[in-house]
Amino acid sequence: MNYDTKEGILKYMADGLPGLHRLAKHRREAYHESKQKLQWWVIYNTWVTDECGNLTIITDEPRRRVLADDVMNHEETFRNRPTISTAFERIAPLDDVCPRCEKGWNIETGKSDV
Repeated sequence: MNYDTKEGILKYMADGLPGLHRLAKHRREAYHESKQKLQWWVIYNTWVTDECGNLTIITDEPRRRVLADDVMNHEETFRNRPTISTAFERIAPLDDVCPRCEKGWNIETGKSDV
C-alpha cells in the first residue's frame, strides 16, 4: 500500500486502528530507514503525518471541526486555515482497553494518555 497518497492512506484507514498503526510504522520506516521525504497529510480531521514520518494529533478542537475531507494534503488543509496546533500523542495499543470504560480502542478513540 502507498503510505504517501490520499488513496493509499484511505486504504490503510479502512482497517481502522490497526491500519493507523501500520501507516505510522511504514511512514516512520520510509523516512528513518530509506531517507524518503514524505508529504504532509491530515487524516480524519485528527491525525497529522509530516515529512519526517511523525504522527501527531490536532489539539485545536474547533479547528478539527472545519477540516472537510477524510484525508487532506498540506495545501488543502491550509488554503483557508493558516495554522493548526498539534501535539505528539501515542496511538492506543491494539490489545489494550480503556481503563475507564474497559472497552477496546477504535479509530475514534485511538488516542491514549494511559
